[in-house]
Amino acid sequence: VKQIIDKIHAAGLKAGWHTFSFTIAKNDPWVSPVPHPELSVRSSLTLASDLSQNATFIPTLESPQDLPTDSGFWFRGGVDVMVGGEILTYNGLKTSPPYGLTDCVRGAYGTRAFDHKKGAALKNLQEVFGHYVPAADSKLFDNMAIRFAEIIHTCEFDAIYLDALDGADVFA
Repeated sequence: VKQIIDKIHAAGLKAGWHTFSFTIAKNDPWVSPVPHPELSVRSSLTLASDLSQNATFIPTLESPQDLPTDSGFWFRGGVDVMVGGEILTYNGLKTSPPYGLTDCVRGAYGTRAFDHKKGAALKNLQEVFGHYVPAADSKLFDNMAIRFAEIIHTCEFDAIYLDALDGADVFA
């Protein structure tokens, strides 16, 4: 990128960077193969029993009635759950006993499916514009800002377009 920007500058032009602010793509190294523990969490449930790595029904102690049932670009939430070093997705919610997440895909986004013990936290990951975000008060958030600044400085961008700032409402 730096070499291309040098060529742009040599031609007497300016170079700009259009970026999605503070978002983390689901194929990012902060997601796979092991999700960063400081990804932002919307809410958390408790695993009701031991879980094998092949299970597609995830039993929960609490009703999952408040979990999102949609995800996507315009939705502030999603159907991805982090448990330990795994991300799983669910396609349905069982809101009467026995509670749980149904039709789950295990080891999503290049993570690995694991066995999990009863009592494990099932963390519904916060999404905005179909991407994850770092927890607002985390080192991950700080490290993203530092890396962003390093890229701007190293590549000598003349302009930056901070797209997706309207998604900052997820930080409440």
